[in-house]
Amino acid sequence: MRLVFDPFPILLMDEEILYRCFDSMTEPYSDEFVEKYIGDMIIEQYKQTDMYIGAYDSFMCDEKKKESVFDVMKHQYIDSQKLDEIFSQLHLLSIADIVCVLLTAACEKIVKIYCYNGIQMYFTDRKTNRTAMSWAGKDFKKFAGAEKQANQCYDEAYISVFTFANDQYFVEHNETFDTNEIGKIIGFVTGALVKMGVECG
Repeated sequence: MRLVFDPFPILLMDEEILYRCFDSMTEPYSDEFVEKYIGDMIIEQYKQTDMYIGAYDSFMCDEKKKESVFDVMKHQYIDSQKLDEIFSQLHLLSIADIVCVLLTAACEKIVKIYCYNGIQMYFTDRKTNRTAMSWAGKDFKKFAGAEKQANQCYDEAYISVFTFANDQYFVEHNETFDTNEIGKIIGFVTGALVKMGVECG
């Protein structure tokens, strides 16, 4: 019944659509699910409907994301070895995605970034010294309210707080930042955002 009004579970089975789509809460049906409950013949017939074709054609007009860019958008994973590739499609990402990519590029000491008061976390291919796998919102309230916002202890690692585009970003790093590094991070991210026309309050 869902497919009567929502073609996304089928659309997203196709990587040509998946890599062009916005960050959707909908997950594609698995091949096993289709085989067991719907059947390939029904799916092929469904793909001939006006609703499916209209949605398919609409997304095919959009730029296809590279896998590394899709990983940032969908999984909040930033591969620091593919930053050039990610930079080529920054325009396809949200502001939070962009800031976190820029922070990753700004300093090799950065291993994770949290935003929205710790609700969302971006991780990288760089290993953190912090052994705990969990985090709590109260920790980020404490970090945000600290008088000294850089190099705050966070178990075996450190958190530094930066503000870009009117939002706070909590940067996890294994080694402390010196004043010069902090200035370079702020300058790099702010400069890139200004070039993109983003207000950097």
